[in-house]
Parts: sequence; structure tokens; C-alpha cells
Amino acid sequence: MPRCCCWRTSASSEGCDPRYVATVEAIGRTLRHDDALYRYVAPDDFGTPETSFTICTFWYIEALAAIGRKDEARELFERVLARRNHLGLLSEDLAFGDHGELVGLTSL
Repeated sequence: MPRCCCWRTSASSEGCDPRYVATVEAIGRTLRHDDALYRYVAPDDFGTPETSFTICTFWYIEALAAIGRKDEARELFERVLARRNHLGLLSEDLAFGDHGELVGLTSL
């Protein structure tokens, strides 16, 4: 397994598999909207997705750092954290746009 695929333990882009980098970039092009990522974009029984899936956004941030785009990852991380509620919590989903309202479940 290429070292870059173990991005949780290695945040170095040195020796990164180009396929991994291309996958991260494709995910950003396809699923990213504003400061968050859709879980998927295809319509389903609920219609077309209208909110982001927070855990996917954090995965993407970690993947950006793993491929050497650490400044971009840090900036995105800080913008997402700025959307926390008064208790410092994020919800399962975030609405897109400037307000980034918390939508869905929030663990308490």
C-alpha cells in the first residue's frame, strides 16, 4: 500500500501515489460546494441533496493535508469550526452558504 494511502499516520506528500492525489482532487471537484462536501450528489428517494455531510468534509480536510495542501486544509478546517454552535458542537449536516446553519443531528 502506498504510504500516502495511510494518511492518518503520514501527512507527507512525498511518495504520494498519483492515483490518491487524483482521487482527492476529483472528490473536491465533484462533491465540494462552498466550505463543505456533499455525501453524494445523485438524486435518491429524498430528492437531490441540499446539505453537506460534516464527516465527509473533515475527511476531505485530512486528505488535503496528506497530499501536501496543508494551508488549504487548515483554512477550510478553521472555516468549518467557525460554524460550531454555542456549545462548540457541529451537527451531522451543514447548510451551504454564508450562514452554514447546523442541520440534522447534534450529539450531546
